[in-house]
Amino acid sequence: MRIYLCFLLLFTDEQIRPAYMKKNEENHQSQENGY
Repeated sequence: MRIYLCFLLLFTDEQIRPAYMKKNEENHQSQENGY
């Protein structure tokens, strides 16, 4: 069961991280522009 949870955590992290990084980049750019 623990192995399954670790695998699930890694899988979801691979799914979420790209979108999360992209969102952070957009927020950073908007702060530089003063919005």
